[in-house]
Amino acid sequence: VAVCYFAERQVDFAVLETGLGGRLDATNAVDPLLCGLTHISIEHTAQLGMSLQEIAKEKAAIIKKKGQPVVVAPQETGARDVVQSRCREFDAQVIFLGEDIRYELVSVGCKGQEFKIERESRSDLTLKTRLLGKHQRINAAMAVAMAEILQTQGYDISQNEICSGVEKTQWPGRFEVTGENPLVILDGAHNLASCRSLVEVLKEVLPQKKITFILGMSRDKNIPAICAELNQVASCVILTKAKHPRAYEFSQKEGGALFPGKKVFISENTAEAFDIASRQTCKKDAMVVTGSLFVVSEARERCINQVVKIR
Repeated sequence: VAVCYFAERQVDFAVLETGLGGRLDATNAVDPLLCGLTHISIEHTAQLGMSLQEIAKEKAAIIKKKGQPVVVAPQETGARDVVQSRCREFDAQVIFLGEDIRYELVSVGCKGQEFKIERESRSDLTLKTRLLGKHQRINAAMAVAMAEILQTQGYDISQNEICSGVEKTQWPGRFEVTGENPLVILDGAHNLASCRSLVEVLKEVLPQKKITFILGMSRDKNIPAICAELNQVASCVILTKAKHPRAYEFSQKEGGALFPGKKVFISENTAEAFDIASRQTCKKDAMVVTGSLFVVSEARERCINQVVKIR
């Protein structure tokens, strides 16, 4: 239905993200100009397989025609081997980020970062983005590489347009700052890999601030591993749940075990969680809502409609 709509609207380009996997995903019905593979991690194991190699095999199946251009983000060894094998099978024109294209941080702050992209065949490119974290530098480098492949295919995309596109990009619910004094940050990290990225950003951007987490998760997630990751930077945690049938309900005892040595509170909903967090967070510190896109969505609606009062 989406592809029919795009055709009717005569779009110049359609950028399709696979919903789950790749091999059997509906988006794999298209014949793409080029493909990008972001970082592959353990997820959707019931559908894609239990190992990184099995999951990578499903993801890499979007590479399906001879000579297809492909941009590949840095991968763990097992996933990279699978992707590389698939690229060889189809004689793909592959670009590996971190090798063929490098990205180097120049400066960073709460409102964005500046970084430099280096590649052998072109002059260096300095970019700014509102999105924070190493993973967003990788995402931006992937977007640049894909745009530059389109240039070689005859499409008129200037370097100025590429830089402007990266700088103007917004992503609601991805390290989105919705309040100050204290900082109120919404991040929809909901698996182990994305929570690791969130923790890296917090360490990079807010190393001196105490972090109060408002955390809600779905039942099918690796809850102990995710909580262990967040516990590295947590000062206080308010465990809550979204108004969604998949929402996980924490107990006080479980919360104490998951976040040893930290202040832990249980709340029935995100509104109550905000009230608790407001009493536990000083103006110089930060509140971070994470663990579930459902929780972040509810929190975002509150942040847009109401100023959070902090002591």
